[in-house]
Amino acid sequence: MTLDSVPHQDRGPRRRRIPSVARLVAAPLILIMMGTSFAANDPKKVVGPEQCVECHTMELPVLERSHHYRGFFTMHRHPEAKEIGKRLGIRRVKRDPLCQSCHYTAKEVNGKVKPISGVSCESCHGAARDWLEVHSDYGESETEANKNQRHDNSAEAGLTSPFRVYSLVSKCYGCHTVANEQLVNIGGHTPGSAFELVAWSQGEIRHNYFYSKDKKNREASAERKRVLYVLGRALELEHALRALAKASNDGEYGRAMQERAKKAIEALRLVQHKRAPLKELEEMLQLVDGLTIELGQGETLIAAADRLQPLARHLGEHTDGTLLAPIDDLLPKRSSYRGKALP
Repeated sequence: MTLDSVPHQDRGPRRRRIPSVARLVAAPLILIMMGTSFAANDPKKVVGPEQCVECHTMELPVLERSHHYRGFFTMHRHPEAKEIGKRLGIRRVKRDPLCQSCHYTAKEVNGKVKPISGVSCESCHGAARDWLEVHSDYGESETEANKNQRHDNSAEAGLTSPFRVYSLVSKCYGCHTVANEQLVNIGGHTPGSAFELVAWSQGEIRHNYFYSKDKKNREASAERKRVLYVLGRALELEHALRALAKASNDGEYGRAMQERAKKAIEALRLVQHKRAPLKELEEMLQLVDGLTIELGQGETLIAAADRLQPLARHLGEHTDGTLLAPIDDLLPKRSSYRGKALP
């Protein structure tokens, strides 16, 4: 399979941008009614993955073989997906904006919003119309100053890059925590994945060619994985608190989000027990000390999540993983990575 074989993908001008699974704005009424924990891509600003792989050629095989991407051909055919759609009155899963927001990349084509691929480049890095040209402008020679400015300008235009690791990883949790009570309690959708950031990011979706000096798809460094582990637990807690704040009854959704939040706190306490010297971690745990994690605490839970957010952001983007060596035995083993990465 190649990108050229994907139905509905129109070939736009060269050097286009990267879209995002978490920003769909089509049919906002149903999204507001059912609740989402992330900002959806604007289909008008999505360009499609074929624009990205013109430059990121080494990443193409990773994308094409991933379960994320292949869902374009398979997800809507699953009996479970059809049954969930039936319970919610969704006639065509692949065309529904609620389903598209996490399972597909959607683009406006001739005035109509269409799914053009599964989870792809823009699903994680943001709809690319406004930042693709900036991101691709290397000038006559790429100096270090030029590169830094290019990254800054791209981010201002909407690119979510690995340098903004909190924002990037938050998109993972925006879909892998299903913050939608009706979708879970009525539709029967799972309340989320058993998602652990290191195991998932270092498995089949790993595409570190650009950041590896020898252009091989190298595993993240030990220092980087330590930071990702703690950041992932912090984001799991933040998203679970926000999701629990939306719960209106004692159904599966509310109970699952309550459990996710408590498990995240336990994991962060274990990191602290390992004597990892993280000021942000200490402040996070002080924040949740005595917090009532249950239904009916909406405003309190949202306030706690809002205070957690800058701590998690700073931790992810300013922590030197060298000092986190004491938590190495908490990191998942390679045998538990989610799928096998390409070399």
